[in-house]
Parts: sequence; structure tokens; C-alpha cells
Amino acid sequence: MTVDNQFYFPKIVMELSTVEIFNCKFHGLTSENVHIGNNPWRDNNRPFKLTSNPSVVSNCINAKHSALIITQTKFENIQLELEHVMAIAAIQVANSQVEIHKSTLNNNLAQFATISALASNITIADSILSNNSVDKGSLINIQHNSRLKVHNSIFTQNNAIYASIGAAFETLVDINTSSFFSNSGQQGGSINVQHNSMLNVYDSTFSDNNATYGAGILAIMQSSVFVTHSVFTQNFAENGASIDIDNGTLEVYCSNFSNNKGYSGFGIYAVKQATVYVVDSLFYNNTGEEGASARGHYSAYVHVFRGFLVRRQMDDAG
Repeated sequence: MTVDNQFYFPKIVMELSTVEIFNCKFHGLTSENVHIGNNPWRDNNRPFKLTSNPSVVSNCINAKHSALIITQTKFENIQLELEHVMAIAAIQVANSQVEIHKSTLNNNLAQFATISALASNITIADSILSNNSVDKGSLINIQHNSRLKVHNSIFTQNNAIYASIGAAFETLVDINTSSFFSNSGQQGGSINVQHNSMLNVYDSTFSDNNATYGAGILAIMQSSVFVTHSVFTQNFAENGASIDIDNGTLEVYCSNFSNNKGYSGFGIYAVKQATVYVVDSLFYNNTGEEGASARGHYSAYVHVFRGFLVRRQMDDAG
């Protein structure tokens, strides 16, 4: 089944329901067919200007207190830009369980997110998220005691101001055997966790990502990050080319940091009473103007156990 612009939005609305979506395609949906209440009207500059002020809208799926299973489904070329609204291109859920398997989200454009979740459990497995753009948020925005599990998936060439994955307010994120490459943003190139959230990364790769802070991972506001058996290579950021930790805790085990570039902390950058432990990890050929492969600043504590630095430009901790 293909859902296109002949359908009004949202295409699927769920509450207290269980829905399975298999082998479907949501394609080419735009703001042209978004109706909110009965009051849309055309503007010369934008598809619609809204007289009311709803907080969140989604162009495809809206679910509350529900279970949603999505398999072998494509979300492509969806565009949702509306004034005074947190516009979500594909999926918006609250207090729900969502599983996404063997699916793709490609070339979508939204102001706030492609997928947004509040107090929900989200699983993404064997999927590809590529060439998506978000103007004011994250590609996946998950908040308020939610949990996100990503397994064997690829995030590539996405651009979002708050990273491809943005987690906040005591949210847990687990990343397993996944790849993040050629993503860009300002506050995190690939992953942004904040407000007492926790991130676990295992056997994953971050390469060729670009950001102002934390091209691989940015963790702020008392969040915790645990990285094991992972690779950070050819990332670039002004601060923390691989990982930027601000007033939180970072533990890194058996991981490699190579060919990363940045102005300050071109491997790991820790500030504002952050605590960093690095164990059995390799730093190779990381370069930058100031800082080090693992740098602490403003009362941050950085300790490297059995860390190896090869062809370094500066010391391993500064």
C-alpha cells in the first residue's frame, strides 16, 4: 500500500490500540494536505498559515497509549513545515510501544522531528535513516522517561540542529551494532543526550560526522554515557570531535579514536565538573589546534587507564 497526498493528515490515528503496518510506503506527503481543525488558509509564502496554535502535528502516524509495529515500510520525501507548530514528518507517539523493523526513513523534512516520542518505548532494528533534515530539533526526538533501542541500523547524511538522536529528561538510549556516518548538526552530530539521561553504546561506529559540539556524541546536564567496543574516526567538531561531555559522566572501554579533528578536545572534551574514565582504548592520529585526545577543562576530571596514543599531536590529557 502507498499512502500519498490524496489522503489528509494524519494518515493513521491511534489511541488504546494495537496496529501492525507491513510493507507500506508513505511517500511525497507535504504540508499541502495538512488540515488542522477546519481553519487552514493559504498564504503566498507558505502552504498554510494556522489561525489556531496546536502544539504538535504529525503527517503520517499519531498514537497515544497504543502499540505500533512497523515492518518493511518506507517513509520517503515527506515534508511538513508549518508556522507556530512543532511539525513532525512521520511518527508522533505518547505513552506507547513502537517497534520499527527493516524500514527506511529517507529524504524527509520537518521542523521538529521525523519521529517524536514522549514517555514511550521505541525499538529501531535493521533499518536505515538517511538524508533527512530537521530545522529546529532532532531526527528522532525522545523525551520524558522514554527508552530508545537501536540495533543493527544505519544513520547517514542526516542534518539536524540537535543531532540525529536527541534524548532528554531521564530517557535511556541503547545503541548496539549500529553505524553513524556523514551526519551533521550543531549540538551533536549523531547523538545528543541531556537532562539526566543515559546513553549506552556497544560495538558501533561513528565516522565522518560534523558538529559544533560533539560530532559523535554530546552529553550535557548531568547525563551519563557508556561506550564499549566502538570506533570514532574522521569526525570533526570545534569542541569534542568524537565526544563532548558537559557536567556528566563518561566511561569508555576498549574503543578506538582515530583521525578525528577539532579545535579543542579532538578526541574527548570534558567540561564543567564532568568525570571521564577511559580504559583499554586507542587514540591514533587525532589532530587539532588546542587540547588533546582526551581533554578536561573547567574542573573536569579525566583519567586514562591503559590508554594508547599513537602519532599524537599533543598529550593524552590536558
